[in-house]
Amino acid sequence: MKDEMKDEDKAFSPPPLDSIIRKKIVFENRAPCALDKTLHIGYGIDALFARPAGVSITSVAANNPDIKLIFHVLASSIKQGDLDRFRRLAEMYPNITVNVYLIDNGFFADYPIVLNLTSAMYYRLMLPLLLEGDAERLLYIDADIVCLGAIDELIAADLSQFVALTVDDTRAAEAVHIPGFKLNYGRYFNSGVLLINVNEWQLQNVLLDTLNLLSSPDARALDFPDQDALNIVLDGKTGVLDRKWNAMPDIIQPAPSDVVFLHFCRRPKPWSISYFGPNQHLYFRYMNVSPWAGTPLQMPRNHREMKLYALKLLKKGLIGSSLYWFMRSLVKKLTFKLKLAPYNSVIAE
Repeated sequence: MKDEMKDEDKAFSPPPLDSIIRKKIVFENRAPCALDKTLHIGYGIDALFARPAGVSITSVAANNPDIKLIFHVLASSIKQGDLDRFRRLAEMYPNITVNVYLIDNGFFADYPIVLNLTSAMYYRLMLPLLLEGDAERLLYIDADIVCLGAIDELIAADLSQFVALTVDDTRAAEAVHIPGFKLNYGRYFNSGVLLINVNEWQLQNVLLDTLNLLSSPDARALDFPDQDALNIVLDGKTGVLDRKWNAMPDIIQPAPSDVVFLHFCRRPKPWSISYFGPNQHLYFRYMNVSPWAGTPLQMPRNHREMKLYALKLLKKGLIGSSLYWFMRSLVKKLTFKLKLAPYNSVIAE
């Protein structure tokens, strides 16, 4: 696929950054804080991921009091209550600043999305532009990641030969995507953690090349549009981070003992009432000390989560409630299939 990207296809030019960012809100602790080490950390979210982003920031701050942490949260929308919580979060830790950027999502509206991923997945592409001239490295992490330890190694990691340092995805994903995308360097990484060389990201035109690929007919072959496109564009330009920096255990597997970043990349998420895995206590460890403590768990949002919640209730012996959610799951699934029917008939023709 990447061989089909021609120079003449690169006609797209992104608009100025200040035309995409509608508003910047800065939350910082006014207490004196003299620290030698600084790290910029970025997130890309929509309103539904404000809480997990806040919990993720809490986990990083709680485990790294000796680093000046500057967080950059790009959001398409965010509720006032969550903005107030981000303000309180910045007041809790003297070593952090939280910058919230409200994004005009219209710029990304025409790029492909998949069922559980919104246009917010593309915000990571813009983050290095925010730091151009101000910082040499940026750590991007998905909002469904919690930090369980110190991150000093990432400040010391050598980025000089790479656009980014990344963690390999699962072996199953590599077996499919390395040959499928003709990745010459034999790596397929998960884009949930990116330690970015800000200058090289700009020099290598990563934003431009990725968006051009996403706007081409080739984008229809991408299962995870942002991640797949980045793997194609950055083939041979990334270094390897240990798996402890993006541990992705199956939902029924305990977290590895040496993990630093635990990635809840599968559904249901630990803030969902449907979640049934063994690692939820690690998420609650930080939610319960964050400004989001006590906020109710998210109710099931699709037929699969409804079915899982029904099974969870059944195991607790709550038969009536279990049957109720099983029925809701069936209705939701049928409704979903009926909505897809006209689309599938067009494809068949």
